[in-house]
Amino acid sequence: LVLVGPEPAEVPLEQACRKIRATFPDVPMVALLNGQGLSRENVVRAAGAMDVLKAREINADLWSRTFDYCYREMTINRELATVTARLDWLVHTDSLTGHLNRKGMERVIMDQLARCRQNTTDLPVLLIDLDDFHRINSTLGHGVGDLVLMAAARRIAESVGEQDKIGRCGTDRFVVMLPESSVDEAEEVAEKIRLAISRDVIQAGDHSLTTTASLGL
Repeated sequence: LVLVGPEPAEVPLEQACRKIRATFPDVPMVALLNGQGLSRENVVRAAGAMDVLKAREINADLWSRTFDYCYREMTINRELATVTARLDWLVHTDSLTGHLNRKGMERVIMDQLARCRQNTTDLPVLLIDLDDFHRINSTLGHGVGDLVLMAAARRIAESVGEQDKIGRCGTDRFVVMLPESSVDEAEEVAEKIRLAISRDVIQAGDHSLTTTASLGL
């Protein structure tokens, strides 16, 4: 909990509230006023104060209840933020590979395209298609197919940078965005991914599988 005020101070109370709210957005803040009226209270609330207390009227019971209210509100807001983040992850992430799903990739692509238009830069995108994946699913089953997909996703992730975005946009298709790369660098990444997938040996019971991928830039 942060107590702000009362005035006079080095900066106006509403300015201090805005600065603290911007720096610590999830920490409850209570403004201390010298009884300047409802309009003044509304100003500091709009600046980010969760509640207002009168500095010259120290009421232990009122202050205690105000602090308790702020603490409960902070706890609820943090729990809500956690749940919201979890729901966002579930909506935009492929549960099998842990990478973006089609919906998540569409959102990232739109954001990246807007940035590239603003900066007048290109956005290299790799399309990756696992070869003959349907045959693996039909002959060895979807469980083995899932192992192949997870292995390919790992190899792709190991071949790109932290700033690059990976998504699964179909049963056996992946997309990689390379926002900080040139076309030549993107071609090198594509070849790195192709070799990493083809060299991987996947153990599925008595079967040792290798797979290949076709890539487009």
